Amino acid sequence: MKKSALRYIIQIFQGRRPALRGADWYEILGFLELNRVAGAFYRRLCEQNLPVPQAVERRLRQICDQQSERNRLMGKWLADLSELLEFDRVNHAFLKGSILSHAGIGADGSAEPFYRAGERISNDIDVLVEPKDIGRVSRILGEMGFVQGYYDYRMNAVVRLERAEILKRRMNRGETAPFLLKLGHPSLPFVEVDVNFSLDYLPSGSGALLRSMLANTCIYPVKGGAGLRSLRPVDFLIHMILHQYKEMLVYSMVIRNKDLELYKLLDLYLFFKRGIVREEELCSRLSQADMNKPAYLVLRAVNDVFEDLEIGGLLDRLRPGDLSYLRLVVDPERKNKLYRWENGVLERLALFDHSACLSEVKAPQ
Repeated sequence: MKKSALRYIIQIFQGRRPALRGADWYEILGFLELNRVAGAFYRRLCEQNLPVPQAVERRLRQICDQQSERNRLMGKWLADLSELLEFDRVNHAFLKGSILSHAGIGADGSAEPFYRAGERISNDIDVLVEPKDIGRVSRILGEMGFVQGYYDYRMNAVVRLERAEILKRRMNRGETAPFLLKLGHPSLPFVEVDVNFSLDYLPSGSGALLRSMLANTCIYPVKGGAGLRSLRPVDFLIHMILHQYKEMLVYSMVIRNKDLELYKLLDLYLFFKRGIVREEELCSRLSQADMNKPAYLVLRAVNDVFEDLEIGGLLDRLRPGDLSYLRLVVDPERKNKLYRWENGVLERLALFDHSACLSEVKAPQ
């Protein structure tokens, strides 16, 4: 898409009132939907009373309404799974959209969710556990009717994975193969649960940090509900940073365009703008965990997209001596083959195929 259109979208999220002449709304709508920010974009348009073509506003309203219904349905499954995990005393933390769309993680301690209904959706329920608890969580999900597999949209069916593939994914990734349950609801055809047991792209990565995070979980309030367990705010932010780092670093994520998705960058941007975590607390925790390098890469990318973030001082404190890693992508499934970015963050975000910006790094002779 045109850089001017991307900048227009970003400025809407910054609370500005930008003008855009000659907009290609086919292009803009497609970008908003594929980057899963259409609902949040619509809310910002309404707040700022910005004019858009009637057909575009109608479509954005439809998306927001559909996502509100999806949030409602997903909230019920979150509550059910939470109750079972708490009853079985499984040390766990719900992550990302499961908390941001349903629980009060704001600085004021209220039960108002980080995002309002319809602004943000999750394709799945992410839950973090220690490796030793994977079997217990798998049993709970199995008793709820979930199976490990993938959803075939053309067949409208859940396809089970072979046991060999399930074991392969567990051995080579920091998460299990997805657990799915078909519902058949038009707004939520199936529920997916991803069980994470590592903070790295490798199954054994960052074990000490993971245990430390799970030893200090807390319950965030839910309107009309029993609350949801997750990481305390500074660890929640660090997990979002590490998750984004993993997706920017690993080749299999890049070829699926998961390395830069605007909704994840928006999560991080808003977390800082709302002042939920103090800079000093974040720096201290990152230094303790030896995570300055991944944090610098991710926060620099967020700052490149949202230029009003005002985190220059934080970036200076996190900046490592060697910056060569910033443009590298690794393929762990092919003997850690390396690639290099040839374009900056904004240029890649505006493209449909991010991998077109990669070039292979030749091994030294």
